[in-house]
Amino acid sequence: MNYTVAGYIKNANFYDSNANLQNINYKPDREINRGLIEELSTNEYIQQKLNIILIGASGSGKTWISNAFGVNACMERYKVQYIRLPDLFQEIEEAKIQGHYKKYMKKLSKVDLLILDEFLLTAISECEQNDLFEVIQSRTDKKSTIYCSQ
Repeated sequence: MNYTVAGYIKNANFYDSNANLQNINYKPDREINRGLIEELSTNEYIQQKLNIILIGASGSGKTWISNAFGVNACMERYKVQYIRLPDLFQEIEEAKIQGHYKKYMKKLSKVDLLILDEFLLTAISECEQNDLFEVIQSRTDKKSTIYCSQ
């Protein structure tokens, strides 16, 4: 792996930067569609600005699989950002306090693949709803997002 790809992976802030699509466990009880994973591994969905929604019970591997997709995208030199939704709201709040809200939101809108983990697992405030809408709206039909939820 070269320095550029290693930098992309480091900057993505993955939960597990060693996640790899080749290591997915396809045991039948997990009900993971191998063909779909292989199709998505081409990163065509990023080129087409499409999104992925990963839904499953706690501990089913959503975060790991999302990180594997992210690492796979980094290998193709796509800029990726992984963040848990509660942390996103905290970072947005900090950006507001520091007067960098627009700059932070612009940064989120430009990343090729944004991975939002723990998506809407808890109730969010009206202000957080507005911020989340801004993030989603800025990426719609422009960039790809992976949503992980239960």
